[in-house]
Amino acid sequence: MTRLSVAVIACCVGLGLLSVGLRAEPPQWKWSRRQQAAREGVWPSAVGGKPSQDTLCGRVLARPPVITASGVGPIRLDMTVEDVRRLCPEAVDTIDETESSPALRLRAFGSLILLATDDIGAAGRRPPSGPIVAIRIEGGSLATRERVGPGSTLGRLRRVLGRPNFVMCGARPLLVRFHSRPGFNYLFSPVASCPERRETPPDAPVPDSTRVTAVEVYVER
Repeated sequence: MTRLSVAVIACCVGLGLLSVGLRAEPPQWKWSRRQQAAREGVWPSAVGGKPSQDTLCGRVLARPPVITASGVGPIRLDMTVEDVRRLCPEAVDTIDETESSPALRLRAFGSLILLATDDIGAAGRRPPSGPIVAIRIEGGSLATRERVGPGSTLGRLRRVLGRPNFVMCGARPLLVRFHSRPGFNYLFSPVASCPERRETPPDAPVPDSTRVTAVEVYVER
């Protein structure tokens, strides 16, 4: 057998062992960040995805702005409706059905951003005006610094934020709050559909698979 033949055989054997080793790689190494995010109930763009550019209040943004206790992007809780109209000409009059009050709405990165006023019960009688008392984000890819947003599971909220306090409508969870994040509501279902709400202890039987439909920041009183 020639030296060339021996070299060829050794090369083939080495490649065969390498392919076996690759096939034996544990399956968990094959998860991408996007797939792992889906398993965790986090919107992919909140963990390093690359969403297309979008605009908010006339500003072109390459990534979704972060939801903070003060607001989202350039929109803050210390603003009035008049401030928002000047800053964000795309804002549209709407109704906050939770309190039947006039409100403004905007859209960015697939999310609906609703700006609620404290003009309770005045929906349909006059346009929104005065201070913004709550900012609610529904759907889309906006999220908090902890990468929690619409679509996140209760299980993830527990791991990231700690012990929860629920607001229930009978056996149905309406929203959850955390002492570690004052000024935040994480909503599961429309609050307006329940006239009688009650707070429950942290051990309420709410499945970890329950998903958040909206994140709300509000002025504490």
